[in-house]
Formats: sequence, structure tokens, C-alpha cells
Amino acid sequence: MRLLKISAFFVSVLANISMAIADTYSWEKVFQAPVDETFYSLNDSKNHYDPYSFDHPKEGGIGKRNGTYAWGVTTYKDEIWYGAFVNGWCSVWLNLAGLPNPTKDNVDVYNHLSPANACGISDNERKPVLYNYDTKAKRLSVYKTDNEQFAEDWKNVVAVRAAVTSGNTVFIGGLTSSKPVTGGAFEENEYYFDGIKIFAFNGDTKEYLGVSYFDNLDEIRKMHVLEHPDGGSGMYVSAASHTGKAYLLRWTGNADNVFPKARTYQGFDIVIDSSDYGFIGEFEVYKPEGGEDKIVATTWSSFPAKDTSGGLIISSPLPRQGFTAENSGVMYPLLMLKDFDPDDFMGTTLGGGALSVYKGDVYWGTMELGTAYTRAYFLMEKALEENPESRKQLLNATFARSGHFFKTAIDKENRTKTEMLYGNEYLPVFDRSSKSWVMKKNKWELKPEFGSAGLGYATNNYTWTSTVFCDRLFLGTFDYSGGVEDYALHSKYSRPEYNFLLHDIFEIIQGRGYVAGGDMVVFEDAENPPTVITRNGMGNSHNNGFRNFEVIDGNLYVGTSSDSNIGDNAGYMFYKLKNLNSSSCKK
Repeated sequence: MRLLKISAFFVSVLANISMAIADTYSWEKVFQAPVDETFYSLNDSKNHYDPYSFDHPKEGGIGKRNGTYAWGVTTYKDEIWYGAFVNGWCSVWLNLAGLPNPTKDNVDVYNHLSPANACGISDNERKPVLYNYDTKAKRLSVYKTDNEQFAEDWKNVVAVRAAVTSGNTVFIGGLTSSKPVTGGAFEENEYYFDGIKIFAFNGDTKEYLGVSYFDNLDEIRKMHVLEHPDGGSGMYVSAASHTGKAYLLRWTGNADNVFPKARTYQGFDIVIDSSDYGFIGEFEVYKPEGGEDKIVATTWSSFPAKDTSGGLIISSPLPRQGFTAENSGVMYPLLMLKDFDPDDFMGTTLGGGALSVYKGDVYWGTMELGTAYTRAYFLMEKALEENPESRKQLLNATFARSGHFFKTAIDKENRTKTEMLYGNEYLPVFDRSSKSWVMKKNKWELKPEFGSAGLGYATNNYTWTSTVFCDRLFLGTFDYSGGVEDYALHSKYSRPEYNFLLHDIFEIIQGRGYVAGGDMVVFEDAENPPTVITRNGMGNSHNNGFRNFEVIDGNLYVGTSSDSNIGDNAGYMFYKLKNLNSSSCKK
């Protein structure tokens, strides 16, 4: 096997990307995260965070938008209901991007002030609120109620992770924590979240209906209404624990009794255990030709709790009225990513990302928290971390595993036929005997149809979300390069005095010619490459990804994530597709 220098092998050749920039998909910014704090300086006692007031900034301060990630989003009639992860880039993501695990001795590493960002340790104590945006009145408001129980129930929520609407009931899934959200990725007692709360509201009256608390699960990813074979529907929730437990639950209540007593949790029963195949990220109903309805899903890796990669899985046939505790389902693996990746460890860390059923096939992608698993690789091969060049080689190996995107046909016997639309035919594998990297074909022996991993840009590490609208498949990515750039260029911790993994990352992406800002593309048919809608976060490099697609009154909206909290371009944003809606769209 010929040895290759990975950094040279995987430099993006942008001229070979077979996508055209779109002029036909015009989007308008509808609103963005409100200014919810008057900021004076890092960790200043005068900094005034008040998300219930839009009267910021006060005299002498500047405005700050702490809501940087519209994580949980749903709609009811003409309204967008949503919550956020507050200052995620200031806490969890900086750690995952390569800064050392925060301790009392290095908190100053996380204090960072730039023209786009103000990150101090106190920022991790900013609590989220629930918002409502009226698309007709064009009015944003914070959810308020006289119900004192809601304030008590909301008290330890640190992020709004998921949301869905079933009938006239709006559900908001929150993650709880009893400590600052700054824990290390691999320490059992320092995991970020410690529980899940699912809140319910009447969509018409805004009345608070109650909460269900999952105290032994700490991740919620997707709340989704699925249609059943009998024509009815059910609301399902994917939830998990960082210890490796993973489930699909079904809501057992109704509008009159939202959270009834159930076998497992108040208002919810476990109907599928997916622990053997990972935490379910995205899921849809899939009906193969001549077969029965099933649930198809992508899953996340269970590393480090288990040596289980993510991938594509499928359920046993859906009963006519959906899965229940009495008539539960079983998941079967279709395509697990450890069977794709020629490096055993890297393959285990890969997870599934976006998933949609489009023109009879399953379109699905991958995600890789590369820097987190790079550090895990260091633990296995300590020599890699000690040598600066080998450290860069390992980082390049993770960049080679940027978001891949597949098209899979599934028959009624669960046999699959897969095409790799974007990805890498060859991947770097660490040879422990020679302590060097070699290039090997992916185990599925697939070649990319349209371009390399990351849709041509290695900093797109996550095929984040997708949706089918107007007979087209829209795909949004997460691109973390803008946040890395901001910290590397504007923090005081720069080389040569300090040697953080994040600075290695920045050097590498500079050499690759990165374009900051999330990407969005659209497949207009099942045969041709997609059309690019944006490569740079709709012209805002701090829009690092497109996370939530929603439809209101026939119009498509999308919510973003941001690595910035200061300035006009800061905070999450919502956009509406202007020149295409469900009543006027044409193929």
C-alpha cells in the first residue's frame, strides 16, 4: 500500500464540484435572535441578561444576542414556536472543537472577546426562554404565563432541544442540568445534561398543560408525527442516555389528558429499543414497493459508552395503529457506518445525519464530531499527540470523514442498494505496526457520484437536516469553520505560546480554502447533482448551519445556528423561501 500524505490528498479541488449556484431560490430573512442582554465587558457584574425584555441595549453597553442556536422548532397555524441553546459556542462546542476540558484552573481559556463574540464563564448560566413568532403579524414574543408551576418546571432547563405539534398541542423538549454546561466529553460525571423535560401547551390559548420528566435519559433528538397504515397518526420521540440506552417512545395522551400515567414515563411508552444500533437522530415512514410500512432511521454513534457506530436502521412492520407498548417494534441494521469505514476506530465514531424519503428512495447522510474523537484516538495512540505532524495527520483523517451523503433503495426483504452521492472513495487508516497512515477504499467500495465528502468542503462535518418540499429535496449542512476562525484569530491563546488542537484545525482549514457559513443545496430530481442555494450561510459566515425546515401556509422556512452573539449578523436566524410555495411550485 502506497503511503500518502493525507493533507495533500484531501485538499478540496473545488473546480470538480458538479454543482451550480442557484439564482432561482431566493430567501428573505424573516427575523433573528433578539438582543436579550446589555453587554459591557467579559464577566462584568453590570452585564444585564433579560430575555423577557426587548429593551436592549441600555446606555453605555452594547447589544448581545445570546440565542445562538434555534434547536427545537415547531409550528402551529401561522406561528413558529421555538427555543434555543444559549451560547452553545461559548461552552460545549469550544470544548468539542479542540480546547481542553474546562476546569477551575483553565477557565480563562473560555473567556473570549472578539468583534463577533463575547464568551465568558458566566455566559454558560444564561437560561433559555420559549419564543413565539407570528408570521402574519410579523411579531416575536416571549412565552409568558401566570401559571407559577410553569416557572418552577422550567427552572433547570438549559436548552430547548426538540419540538413538535400534534393536533392543537405544542410539545417542547428541554434538556436539564443542575450544573454549568461545560463538562468534558468523556467524563461520566461531567456529562452536559442530566435529564429531559417535555412541556405541553395548547396552541390556541397558549395555556400551559404540564410536563413529563425523563430523569434517567439525557438526550432528546427528534419529536415527530408519523402517519399510520390505518390513516391515523402518532407522535414519537427519540431519546437516549449517554450511557448507551436509546429508545423510540410514543405519546400515549390526548388533548384532554396530555400526560396520562403510562408504563414507562408519564404520557409516553417505550415502543422500540434501539440501544444496539445507537441513538435515533432522524426517522420517517418508508414503504418499499410491494411491502409494508416501516420506520427507517439514522442513528448516532454510541461511543464512548459502546463501540457501536451509527448508521441506517429499519423497523419491523408498523401495526395498523402504530407501535405501542403492547405491540412494540424491533429495529434491524441496514447499513452501519463501521462497516463502511476501513479504519475500525474511526468507523465506530461515525454517526448518521439527515434523512428524507424522496422519490421512493432514502436519502441520508453522516455526521462526525471529529475533534472529540481525535482526542479519543490520542488516548489510544499517545505518540500521535506528542508529535505535531502526526497530530495534524490525525486531524486530516477526521476531515476525510466529513459529511457523506447516500441514496439507498430498500426492498420489502430489507435488501439495500446504495449510491454514494457525496463522499470519499479512499479514506486514511492508521497502521499501528508502522505508526503511519495509509489510504484504503471504503468497505462498500463506493465512488462518489457528485463530489467529495462535506459536499466538497471538508468543514461540513454534518449533513444536518433535509426536507422534501415542492417535489424537491432540500439539504442543509453544519460548517464549523466560522467559529474556529473567530477563536483562532481573536483569542489571546494563539501559537506559539499555546498549542491547542483548535489551532491545528485552523491551520488545516486555511490550507483547504474553507468557506465559512453553512451550506444549503436542493435536489430537483433523482438523477442530477443538486443546485447550490448558498455556500456561505446566506451571506453570513456566522450562520454556521441550517437546522430546521418548517412549512407554514405553503411557505418553506428554515432556522439556523450561529457561532456569534454580538453584532447585526449574530444569533440564530429564520429565512423564508420567497419565489416558491406549495400552491405555485412547478417542477
